[in-house]
Amino acid sequence: ASHYPGGLYVSRSGMFYGLPDEVYDNFDIKFRARDENNLTHSKVLYFSTDGSNYLVIDDYSVMAGGDDVIEYGETVNLSVDIKSLGEATIYGANMQISIDDTYITFIDSTQTLGDFEPGEVKTFTGAFVFDVSNQVPDDYDLDFNTHIVDNTGDDWASHIYLTAYAPELNTSEITINDGENGGLDPGETADMIVTLHNYGGSAANNIQATISSG
Repeated sequence: ASHYPGGLYVSRSGMFYGLPDEVYDNFDIKFRARDENNLTHSKVLYFSTDGSNYLVIDDYSVMAGGDDVIEYGETVNLSVDIKSLGEATIYGANMQISIDDTYITFIDSTQTLGDFEPGEVKTFTGAFVFDVSNQVPDDYDLDFNTHIVDNTGDDWASHIYLTAYAPELNTSEITINDGENGGLDPGETADMIVTLHNYGGSAANNIQATISSG
């Protein structure tokens, strides 16, 4: 896509996503796609918000294990900035997040947001808390559904996209240290030296390995 509204993004895979940070009316966005034969095609689409009052996620951040990187086995605190777009006060807002993912267990999935004046931004530190499984794969995408509703029943749905990391260990070299030919001969006892490489995005601690033959 060419120039696009603030708060919206294009992912590496070409997904156009996000939340607008202001009201738009027929904002023209030019998209260009290229196929495997290097043929391209472009089209202009017009983007508009609904023009009514609504609350959007202006920003979000995480704290997990003392830093902002989500790793396997960690408890994650998710903070959000909520912004009011529109021209009237919004009363009694509440927010809930959810995800259909076996690697995530919620500790706290709801947050009271309260009232918002037009244009007001509020920060909710540690609004949501969840645990990440020890079995989560490395570089794993998390797509959280978000739902905000006020006391009139008006509601707004969106997403929060995060990534979790884990170690990814592989054997890079095996050496037989027998003091002679580097191979196991009948009846010989020798040390096997195994070199491991962590290709993942998270550190691996207290590693235990089991070797077997068969």
